[in-house]
Amino acid sequence: MEDGKEGLLKGLCAFLAQTLGEETEIVLHNSEGRILWIANGYITGREAGMVEQRTSMELLSRQSAAQGSDFCSGYKSFSRQGNPLKSSSFFVRGEGGGVDYTLCVNQDISAYLHLQEQLTALIGGVPLTQTPDPDKDTLDDVLMKMILQEMERSKPLDIDSREEKLRLIGRLNDRGVFAARGATATVCELLHIAQPTLYKYLQELKDTQP
Repeated sequence: MEDGKEGLLKGLCAFLAQTLGEETEIVLHNSEGRILWIANGYITGREAGMVEQRTSMELLSRQSAAQGSDFCSGYKSFSRQGNPLKSSSFFVRGEGGGVDYTLCVNQDISAYLHLQEQLTALIGGVPLTQTPDPDKDTLDDVLMKMILQEMERSKPLDIDSREEKLRLIGRLNDRGVFAARGATATVCELLHIAQPTLYKYLQELKDTQP
C-alpha cells in the first residue's frame, strides 16, 4: 500500500521528468531495490517493477551520510547499453536512519562527452575528481572512489565494448580492488555485467599474464 511519502516522491519524480526532458531518466527505488516509478527508462533499459541489486547505492548512501548529506550528485555511471551517464541520487531515510527510498537522476551525456573528446584533443586532459582521501574516507569510500576513478579513465564512448571492459577490469584487479568485500558485486552492478562474466574476464587476464 502506497504511503503519503511515496506518493509525494512520485509527484516529485513526475515534476523532475517534465522539467528535465527526455534525455534524463528519473527513477524511484524502494528499500528492496524495486523500481516504483520511472520516466525515460529507455536510457538505461529499465522499467517499473524491476528489482535491482542495491550494493552500489548502499555504498553511496553510507558515503553521503558520513559526509552529513542525503545525496550524492554528479558521479559517472553507465547504462546497460554502455552509454555514459551523469548520475545523482537522493536518499530518503526513515526514522531509524535506513534508506527507505532512493530517487535517481540519470542524464545521457554521450553527445557532450563526444564534444569533450574533441575539445580535449585541443586543450589537453581533464584531471580526475574521484581521488581517495586516506585521512577521511572509510574503506567503502575508498573502494567506490577507486572504481569510479578507473571508470573515468575509460573512453566513455567505448565502455560498452568487451575490450574496454577487459582493460578496465584489469586496472581494477591490478589495484587490488577485488580483494575487498563487496567489490565484485559493485563492479558488476556499475558495468551491468553478470558475476560469471566478471570471473571469466579475470581468468582471461590471468591466462594472458607471462
